[in-house]
Amino acid sequence: MAAHLQEAAVILALAADEDRVHRRLHVVVDAALTGAAKEGERLVMRIKHHLLALARIPAWQIEKGVFDMWAEDGLWIEDARNPSAKRIPRENFFADLKARGVADVTVIGVAADYGVRWAIEGLVARGFRVEVPEELTRGIERQIREVTGDDFAGLAVRVTRNA
Repeated sequence: MAAHLQEAAVILALAADEDRVHRRLHVVVDAALTGAAKEGERLVMRIKHHLLALARIPAWQIEKGVFDMWAEDGLWIEDARNPSAKRIPRENFFADLKARGVADVTVIGVAADYGVRWAIEGLVARGFRVEVPEELTRGIERQIREVTGDDFAGLAVRVTRNA
């Protein structure tokens, strides 16, 4: 992994398969341990804890060389729980989810104005509706409400907040 605003050698974006109860995809955009939140801020729930809460759902990962998970051609999605399982081309993975009726995606992580933003952009372009829990997403320069208001107004993207 690399600090934000630097080119990464390997970044993992973890995606859990669709939730059998809620029929939604969960995309977790993980980031470097340093610089992930502004001074004094912290994520309410760590990424690892979110994945543990989703333990009954298969988890998938993509290794990439840049923050934007859609920018590189020829990337593969791999089973994060079973590294020996067959890899799936990224576009085929998301097309298969659509074909199985998955329409809703929850995206969480850091940074809202970089990796999360690009994940949302690609998912919307592929026809998914996106939900972003505000408490589980942090930005560097812009927080998720500003990102969605500026970049995704009128599109199938909504920010939610736990009361």
